[in-house]
Amino acid sequence: MIQLKFISFLLVLCLAMINLVGCGEVEETREKTLPDGSKIIVDTGGKILTEEKVEPLEGYTYDEDTGRYINETTGIWYVVENGQKIIPSEEYFDRDKVVSISGIGIADRPNDVWELKEVREITIQSGDTLVDVINPYFMNEHFRMNYEWYAKQVLEINNITDPNIIKAGDTLKIPIYIDKGAKDSNEESAGDNHENKNMLSKEEIIQLVESIDPYQLKPAMTPKERYDLRTEIYSKIPKDKIHNFSHAIQSSALQLYSIVSDDRYIELIDKNHPRWDAYDENNLFGIVTVLSGVEKYVDYKPLQEDIDAVKKLCNEGLKERNILKIIDANRILQDLSRHLIRVPYQGEGEEKVDYGDIHNLYFKATKTLEGAHNFFK
Repeated sequence: MIQLKFISFLLVLCLAMINLVGCGEVEETREKTLPDGSKIIVDTGGKILTEEKVEPLEGYTYDEDTGRYINETTGIWYVVENGQKIIPSEEYFDRDKVVSISGIGIADRPNDVWELKEVREITIQSGDTLVDVINPYFMNEHFRMNYEWYAKQVLEINNITDPNIIKAGDTLKIPIYIDKGAKDSNEESAGDNHENKNMLSKEEIIQLVESIDPYQLKPAMTPKERYDLRTEIYSKIPKDKIHNFSHAIQSSALQLYSIVSDDRYIELIDKNHPRWDAYDENNLFGIVTVLSGVEKYVDYKPLQEDIDAVKKLCNEGLKERNILKIIDANRILQDLSRHLIRVPYQGEGEEKVDYGDIHNLYFKATKTLEGAHNFFK
């Protein structure tokens, strides 16, 4: 009896082990051929178990480290998901620079990459529906945008609760967005242009620099608008740090101005000029360190981006001995110092300050005051 119980115990134990490790189970699978000719193995539920290595499309090379198929010319890449070739949502590319991408699916971009560029206004005509009105803007302006998300933005900006009720003669606001990937790509291209410009002759570089006349350009914002903006920016800086911040911008602007003003920049077109050695030794007057010390107090994104741009231009300009990058950094700081920090407007009860002729010079170089940088193109 004891021996029989022992045998029964062993049988139960064995069955338990089989259940745990899946011994004895035979999973049914089948081979499936995809439209592109590749083959995959799926289980009875349709789950892909394995798949043959997909041959890259012509002009693409497979990168084993990333699992991407990368175009050798454009740099655009795709992946294979569930046997399908697809450009995923995180991959940005400019459709104007690519003729066609046949055989590859293209995923919509994430909703959070879209940044409002402008708002256009149109008049609704008799017989128009909301879909009729917004479709051309969606199709032509917003490559890879989710349609439902865009329709929601149109409804919200116009305070429309019922999309079926719009009236002829009413004005409809149409938001136009830009993909942040496009902005980043444009700014990187601008940076690349800096690297190539010093390949120009000395005369060509001088002509490029002198093509912008800062005495003819004027700020888009009125003095009061700039004063109000400065007040808003200062309100978020600790009171005991406002002077430090203002001084950092003004002193850095003064240092850069001393490098490039009165045609002194012309000497530095020559990368072997001894002044470059002096700037190497003092790390370009420590401007990057000074700006880094006050940047943490800034809570206004365009101003943060301006400061970051100056730091980047100074670092790269010094490393590459690229005078055009130093000039661009100077222009950003001059605009901030002359037209934001020392704006020619006084609030009620404030003492009037005579700033002389410092406001005569303007470059339209900052995101803070103009919404975009004005780098050399």
